[in-house]
Amino acid sequence: EIESSVKSSIFIAGPPGTGKTACVKAVIAQLRHEQASGDIPQFDFVSLNGMEMQYPFDAYVRLWEAISEFKEKRTPGVAAAMLERHFVGSSSKTSSGSNEGSRRPVTVVLLDEID
Repeated sequence: EIESSVKSSIFIAGPPGTGKTACVKAVIAQLRHEQASGDIPQFDFVSLNGMEMQYPFDAYVRLWEAISEFKEKRTPGVAAAMLERHFVGSSSKTSSGSNEGSRRPVTVVLLDEID
């Protein structure tokens, strides 16, 4: 089992049209199936596409909007701070500051088309 304090990422690179995004989405579909069967714990999946963003810092805004309890749209600086508090801060509190009583699910983020 992965320690709750361990953070990890995977960078997948390759020429256009080789199936990078399709591969990741197929893996997520398989994990969702395993999750529904009770084989793995709950996780959240967020897919962001860089081509839909005007500026790089918009990724903070979009990610915070996707994971926040009330789909809050914030400025990039505020969103970055909220994301840091969410992912690095106490795992016993929600984004609104209330106690959950259990660990927050893992969040898997696909950040696509970032070139």
